[in-house]
Amino acid sequence: EPLFQQAGILVEMIETTHNGHAAEIVHTAVLSQLDGIIAMGGDGILSEVMQGLLSRTDADASLVPSFPVGVIPSGTGNGFAASNLFAAGEKC
Repeated sequence: EPLFQQAGILVEMIETTHNGHAAEIVHTAVLSQLDGIIAMGGDGILSEVMQGLLSRTDADASLVPSFPVGVIPSGTGNGFAASNLFAAGEKC
C-alpha cells in the first residue's frame, strides 16, 4: 500500500475472509467507479477475481473485457506468475 500512495494512487484494501469472498466482492463492485483491481495472493485469489468479473450480468458487465486486473503474486506456488515468466523467457 505505501508504494501506491507514493505514486498518488488511491487504494482501498479489502482482505478476504472466506473461500469465494473475492469473487463476491468483485461481482458486486461498481466497476464504473474503479480504475482497476489488483489481487494479492496466489492462483486461487486471481481465479476468484476473474470468476467474479466474468459472472457479471449487470450494467457494468460491458466493462469486463477491457477492465484492468493486476496481480501481486504472494501465494505458495505462484503457478500463474511462473507460467507467465516462462512464456516471456524470464527466469522464475
